Amino acid sequence: QSDYVDFDLQEMLNEVTGVVPLTYHGAYTVFPNPGKEQIFLRLPEKMLETPLVEIYGQQQKIMSNQSHVPDSGNLMSMDVSHFPAGVYIIKVTTSREINCVKFIKY
Repeated sequence: QSDYVDFDLQEMLNEVTGVVPLTYHGAYTVFPNPGKEQIFLRLPEKMLETPLVEIYGQQQKIMSNQSHVPDSGNLMSMDVSHFPAGVYIIKVTTSREINCVKFIKY
């Protein structure tokens, strides 16, 4: 399986603006942003299914690709301590929608 996907990362970055706090279509929030070791993704509501969460780094490389079960309060915690500093896109996919959120790792 390839570590790369065919999509325009710059186009996704252009759609997502701001840094702290960052929401995309008012649905998802990532904090702290920028983050260093652990970040949290807040989902908009109780999920009826387990979303697929992918984190894309530089050159559209998949850094993480997992199904995440939210913690209490619709929070997903993610360890990003092993990621190099940079800008990343978190893509959340369910059967009903796809949402993207930008975060900065320092």
